[in-house]
Amino acid sequence: TPCAAGSFQPSTGAKECETCTAGGYCEGGAASVTLCPEGFFSAAEGAKTNATCDVCPEGHACPPGAVLPNACSPGSVQPDAGQGTCRGCDAGSYQDEPGRLACKPCDVGFFCPRGSSVRSSTCMPSASGKAFCHSTP
Repeated sequence: TPCAAGSFQPSTGAKECETCTAGGYCEGGAASVTLCPEGFFSAAEGAKTNATCDVCPEGHACPPGAVLPNACSPGSVQPDAGQGTCRGCDAGSYQDEPGRLACKPCDVGFFCPRGSSVRSSTCMPSASGKAFCHSTP
């Protein structure tokens, strides 16, 4: 007997249906969980349609099958909703807090390489061997 929506039967010949797990949904007769796509998440168990997949909020990333949105870690941001990954801060900027939409500019006298979560007051050696500090106009 095919499983009802919200459940699935992973093994041929199995008599029991399993509840659809969070992070996806199961339409009627499913043999496996269909994951919510990248940029969406679902904490609901037993979901029957993709309508339970919610759009990932700004400042977060949702890979396929996400149960909850993942806050962007310090050093990265996500200004747009519905995204699967966070963006690293560009060189000359940083972000010291999780779940943010934009990077902060690096102050004059500080060094902020790509993906910085802190401002460093230490000057870094350049390829030519001379020390430099990044400054913003």
